[in-house]
Formats: sequence, C-alpha cells, structure tokens
Amino acid sequence: MIHISEEAWLLYINDELSADERDRCEDHMKACDHCLELYMTCLDKAAERLPQPDMHTLTEITMLRWDEHLEQQADRSHGHDAHLHHSANRRAWPRHPIFHYAVAAAVTLLLMGSGVFQIFTQQVNALDPKSHAEADSVTYRSFSDQLMDKTIGMLAAIQPKQEERGKRDE
Repeated sequence: MIHISEEAWLLYINDELSADERDRCEDHMKACDHCLELYMTCLDKAAERLPQPDMHTLTEITMLRWDEHLEQQADRSHGHDAHLHHSANRRAWPRHPIFHYAVAAAVTLLLMGSGVFQIFTQQVNALDPKSHAEADSVTYRSFSDQLMDKTIGMLAAIQPKQEERGKRDE
C-alpha cells in the first residue's frame, strides 16, 4: 500500500487539491490507520492557521437543520405511523397498573360474592380448637383478634406436620 505524504495531507487540509485527489486521500484515509494518524498530526500542525468557526452561528445552523429534519420525519410519518401509534396505544392498556388493580378488585369481589372466603374461614375454624369454645362464649372480640387466633391455630396445626417431615428426612 502506498501511503500519502505529509505534504499531500497539508495540501488537503488547506483545500489545495483537486476533487479527484481529495477523494483519493479520503478513501485512503478510511482504509489506512497510518495515514489517518499522519493526517491528524498535520491537522494539529495546521490548527493555528485554520480559521476558527463561529460557534454561535454553527449552533444556530445545526439547530435549524435539526428542526427541519424533525418536521420532515413528522410529515412522512403522519399518515402511516399515526395508525401504528394508535394501535400500539390500544395494545398497551393491559400493561397499565390501573388495569391490574381493576382486575384484582373484580376478582376479589367475585370471590367474596361467591362465598369462597367464607368457606376458607370455616376450614380454618375447623382446624382451630379454640374457635369452638369461642363460639359458645358470649363475649365480643374484635375481628383482628379472631383472625390472629385463627392464623395461630392454623400455623400450630401445620407445624407438627413439618417437624415430622424434617425428622423423616434425617
């Protein structure tokens, strides 16, 4: 591979090459790391002589072009992508948390209305021997106290079974 000389890169930087020579240098720079490094070195050497860009004007021009680009994309996508965006929104509502809360509330109401929770509490009462004695007593106890007693009774009934399994596994 024939490398491009430092003098040629300086001419390239100063825009003193013909269009064909510039294209040849650019194509070579894309393929050759050595010449890319040489170009960067020449660019550093010539940096003091190069005109400095007006950053304010450059920023304004860039932002105007960006706005034009966004407007063109919006115009192109207005017809076709608008329909896709609308259909994507329709598919996204089952993923929304409010939908999940509504489903959970509906299932809870359905279970409460069908009596499943009542059957469950009756099964817990059957496991707890204290609940039979409490049913005979006339004193009123809060719901949370009753629920705690039933939970403790259920856990007490389960615990011996788990201990038996642990002894069998040993």
